[in-house]
Amino acid sequence: MATTIWPSAEDAELIEVEFIDLNGGSHSLKLLIDSGFAGESSFVLGEDAVGLALAEYDPAEAVGALQGQQNRAWVRCRVPALPSSAL
Repeated sequence: MATTIWPSAEDAELIEVEFIDLNGGSHSLKLLIDSGFAGESSFVLGEDAVGLALAEYDPAEAVGALQGQQNRAWVRCRVPALPSSAL
């Protein structure tokens, strides 16, 4: 998987996302908000998040800051900052 570095990440908008694994365990990650992401997925996760995959999908081409064939997987998550009534 490609590595992308944002030198200005200290000033970037972050959001906490809780991912639910196959055993129902919760894993919290702080993710960079990228409103310009133009891929076929909702999140860009590192290889250390492979245990969060509930199902694998065919790789897809990503464009923008992250480019090339990227592995894809189905994940289950929630955003604690959003009230459940907003879903």
